[in-house]
Amino acid sequence: MTLLVAAVIFLCVPLANSHIIFDPLANFTLRSGVFVVNGSLGSAFGVGQPQDCAVQCLANPNCVSFNFVPTSGQFAALCALQQYGPRYTVVADKSNNGTAYYLRNIVRNDAPVTPAIKYILATPTPSVLQTVFQRNLVNLLGYPLDDLLYYFRLRAGIPQPPGQCWGWDQNLQGSIAGLFMMGSANALRWTDNATLQAELDALIDGIAKLQASDGFIMAYHENETIVAENPNYVLSWVTHGLIDGQPDRPSPHARPAELVQLQPVPARVLAAG
Repeated sequence: MTLLVAAVIFLCVPLANSHIIFDPLANFTLRSGVFVVNGSLGSAFGVGQPQDCAVQCLANPNCVSFNFVPTSGQFAALCALQQYGPRYTVVADKSNNGTAYYLRNIVRNDAPVTPAIKYILATPTPSVLQTVFQRNLVNLLGYPLDDLLYYFRLRAGIPQPPGQCWGWDQNLQGSIAGLFMMGSANALRWTDNATLQAELDALIDGIAKLQASDGFIMAYHENETIVAENPNYVLSWVTHGLIDGQPDRPSPHARPAELVQLQPVPARVLAAG
């Protein structure tokens, strides 16, 4: 009987102390007086302390940060989970009410990009597939390089760059470049075309040279990441285009480096998580 009791006590001790070992706030970096306005994943009132918010954020794969507003007068404490870091959305100064902002410490994924498989387009000639494929090549070769780099150069601070705006690029900067890179990279997986390959390489090299010192590489400004469709297909197209268009280049040039803490875009889609 004595042995049984001793065994129970031995098993219970680690469980009783487990809450002391785990500090959820250790997974976050504190920025006092900051409130991220957009990108909310939901808010809860009456939360006791920041640790409670941290637990909720850690349990949500789309959460990269949270705001905590302490109890003030008749207002209960507020916990607001966020899907964007302060670099990619609107930030308000809330230093007068004790607001705290916690940014999740996310580990980068610098694994090399897996090279694309080289395919061969083999169909009867002439054929509907060959005809459409050749039309696609003609369309891709119709995009001037300066036009594709236009908004990347503007974002980098180059005044009056050469080139002009194409269609959706007026509101969704960089989207045309993303489409071109994805389309060209896919076409070049099936056939060789020196002219198209040269323009794709020149575009990727041009974008890389315009990359900001902190790694940001998109054509829109960082704090416009959440605007319109920028966080959705614009970001996705450019990222996929950069990856698809340079599968054989050595790292780190083979990876866009700006997407360090951006969610909810799945990390598995990005070259940098």
